[in-house]
Amino acid sequence: MVRLFSILMKHFFALCFFVFSGFLWSQSIISGKVIDGEFNDVLPFANISLLLNDEIIDGTTTDFEGAYSFEVQPGTYSIEFSFVGYASQKITGINVKEGQDNEVSIVLQPASSELEEVVVTSSARNNTEASVLAIQKKSVTLIEGLSSQSMKKAGDNNLAAAIRRVPGVSVQGGKFVYVRGLGDRYSKTTLFGLDLPGLDPDKNTLQLDIFPTNLISNIIVNKSSSANLSADFTGGIVDIILKDFSNLPEYSFSVGTSYNPGMNLSDTFITNQSDSRDVFGFDNGYFDLPIDTSVDIPGPEVSDPLNSRTLTRITEQLQPRMGVTPATSFLDYNFGATASNQYKFSNGYSLGYIAAVGYRSDTDFYENYFTGTVNKEPAGVVENTSQRGKLGQVNTLLSGLLGLSFKTKTSKYTVNVLNIKSGESSAIEATFQDYLENPYIGLANILTYTERNILSIPVQGKHRFKEGKFKVDWKIAPSSAKVYDKDFKKTIFETNRNGDYYVISPATTQVPQRLWRTLDEDAISGKLDLTYSFEGSSVSGNLLTGLSYTRKERAFSTDNYSIDFIGRSEELGGDPNQLLAPGNIWTPETDRGSYVFGSYQRTNQYQAKSFNYAGYVSSELKLSEKWKSILGVRFENYRLRYTGETIEQTRFLDEKFIDVADFFPSANLIYALDEQTNLRVSFSRTTARPSFKESSTAQIFDPITERYFIGNPELQPTYINNLDLRYEKFGENNQNLSFSLFYKNFSNPIEIVAFNFNSPNQLIGRNNESATVFGAEVELRKNLISNTQQRLALNLNASYIYSTQRMSDEEYEGRSLTERDRVIDRNRELQGQSPYLINAGVRYNLFDSNIESGLFYNVQGKTLEVVGVGNIPDVYTDPFHNLNFTLSKQFGEKNNQKVNLRVRNILGDTRESFYDYFGEVQMPFSLYEVGRTFSLSYSLKF
Repeated sequence: MVRLFSILMKHFFALCFFVFSGFLWSQSIISGKVIDGEFNDVLPFANISLLLNDEIIDGTTTDFEGAYSFEVQPGTYSIEFSFVGYASQKITGINVKEGQDNEVSIVLQPASSELEEVVVTSSARNNTEASVLAIQKKSVTLIEGLSSQSMKKAGDNNLAAAIRRVPGVSVQGGKFVYVRGLGDRYSKTTLFGLDLPGLDPDKNTLQLDIFPTNLISNIIVNKSSSANLSADFTGGIVDIILKDFSNLPEYSFSVGTSYNPGMNLSDTFITNQSDSRDVFGFDNGYFDLPIDTSVDIPGPEVSDPLNSRTLTRITEQLQPRMGVTPATSFLDYNFGATASNQYKFSNGYSLGYIAAVGYRSDTDFYENYFTGTVNKEPAGVVENTSQRGKLGQVNTLLSGLLGLSFKTKTSKYTVNVLNIKSGESSAIEATFQDYLENPYIGLANILTYTERNILSIPVQGKHRFKEGKFKVDWKIAPSSAKVYDKDFKKTIFETNRNGDYYVISPATTQVPQRLWRTLDEDAISGKLDLTYSFEGSSVSGNLLTGLSYTRKERAFSTDNYSIDFIGRSEELGGDPNQLLAPGNIWTPETDRGSYVFGSYQRTNQYQAKSFNYAGYVSSELKLSEKWKSILGVRFENYRLRYTGETIEQTRFLDEKFIDVADFFPSANLIYALDEQTNLRVSFSRTTARPSFKESSTAQIFDPITERYFIGNPELQPTYINNLDLRYEKFGENNQNLSFSLFYKNFSNPIEIVAFNFNSPNQLIGRNNESATVFGAEVELRKNLISNTQQRLALNLNASYIYSTQRMSDEEYEGRSLTERDRVIDRNRELQGQSPYLINAGVRYNLFDSNIESGLFYNVQGKTLEVVGVGNIPDVYTDPFHNLNFTLSKQFGEKNNQKVNLRVRNILGDTRESFYDYFGEVQMPFSLYEVGRTFSLSYSLKF
């Protein structure tokens, strides 16, 4: 199927190539945007002159989005930009080749700044990166930016790999972004500034590895709040801006593969085998629940043959495979295709589109993975349980995007349809051991399959009136996320060290398990902004007022079944696949074999919905030539309603668990020390709210991990006061230096902790009393060598963060009881908070040869991962030293082809977490040998 899809896509884009070939080879474009340097916004109706040999040959003005374009013949051009009250700029040396779109975006500064005319020799090589830095420089709020050009230079193929280089940003699990080391609860990801559910709806941040970099225009990370931003973030908001349509017909195709010696092409790989008819690695119904959940399952009663035969029939409906399947792992591979174009009409209107499809398949294999638990006993810290063995995973991702934009002289309407689907299949074959409470040795086979799907349709409108002085912007995004845990299987045979016997032992290893879970979440998010720009004799600026609304509804259900065996289970020989083999299923005639049983789990189901109504007003003011400010206040009314049942049979029907109305003030000030240097200070109040699962009465049991998650309807939102101070200096050719200090004070912080002293495998969310975080950041972009032939650039950013939190009463009492002779400090670090982050990179470019290379390093400090309780020590994540190398070469008649080589984890570091007992004893919690990965990719534009 993959080969067939590739062939179809190849013919489709070849057809597009011939249809538009007349356009493609006869047109070249110079286009870009003009930014207002005073208010960090687009500058409509600016005058633009196109020059050839110092003579004006064409002229135009920017539209209401500050955009312009010229259709030109190949050659070398100059452009002059001017606007009343602003200093003019002239950019020279724009070398245009046939069929090429050259982007030239600039920032115009007010003439009152007494700037001389700026003449910059430029090309399409660095304008995008420069424009993002210009936005960062002039923004009143504290932001960081990353351009698509920066991603391409580093050879990043997805957004999660690229965003690591933003100061203060780290990525957990290769997917989720944390800003300033704060956990998922305090970071947020938006698309076009709108909320949408991710592939893991229990997380506040969106899974970033689902976005290929060829779809991204830029990403903006807001680290200080303003009234128009949602209040439920503290570390930062990562806003993803997808590409708009191109000025010329543009089609691209890319393909890549990766090889990890320890994971790929291994003949010792294990997998969760499914039906051969699966399409692209996604389930075609093989893992669906075959049992009617409304039917009562009878017991194995020989004296009641009618019901007993029903039991046999239901048991036979289950897929019989219960064990891992040996296989040879394949290479990782991916491919994608994009198409974009616009059509201009005689009245000045235009219609544009962008379309993209991508597919990725990754194989992970850990031949010696380990997880375990420990206890503090009188004799010291000892092992409690352990799992050692093989873990094989196959992850597939299919993404599609279709966007349409219609543009008039004063308005623009955009609609995007984004659909992303992922499948995650895993297989575990391991030795399980319990050393203390219920000692045993077991041979375990665990199979899982999770399918996730997200559909979002963001629609936007922009309208400009009174020559751009009055703006109306609206957005709305209906979204749907579905998560299916399909047929999780777990079988453990008790044995001994010699493997002399294999038995199913309910008293020790538990009986085999089958689990299905479904999570459905629908959401709609909308926003309306009204902006008025004014100029006074002493003060000028923008006044903004707006409304926003977000509604989410979730339905969660679980179907859990167990399989018992009547007779001598030793006869199965320790083979899980024999458990449901036709001759081993219980019948009333034999009164021997396996049978299924299960019941409706009333505490493992719930429905919930939340509403967030917001209104806000802010003013962005230029107080003088040196001072600018943005002052605002946001009001949010947040409600969470719940339907479910407690274990004590207390039922809730659309019960209001949270109903809060809060004001969130914000103030951002910027003082220009000179034209290239800023001093910033900001204050804001933000919040962090419990998730649906946390603010519930559900008791969600996972038979795979043997852990319960217990909801807590008493949870209340966290409130945070934030203070930021920053010094930044910008230089030529995208160089800059910045220092930042930040302070955060938390009231009622939420943490996931063990339920109590005697229940380390039961987790619950609880409010603690208070927490404090403060830290420092530094960023340096320095060109060590820079001329027309080559550039050697250094990019370094680092963060140091200190956090302290007051323990809950339960946690403090548990630690004190365990360590009666030790003085226990009531304060500790914040869960999930990294003490330091370091991102460093060196890039080298040979311009004439179109060769780019880079060496990039990333590390995150020792982080509290799991909060201990009583005799269970804390778990910390060990620093992972990640060193990557990239090398790329552009070639072809129009440099429209590119080959990229990448080596990841050059140092061969492992991902480890460990128990830490007061810094005296460390024992392993988990260990995964990641290994080195070699990647090769090819891309073509036509």
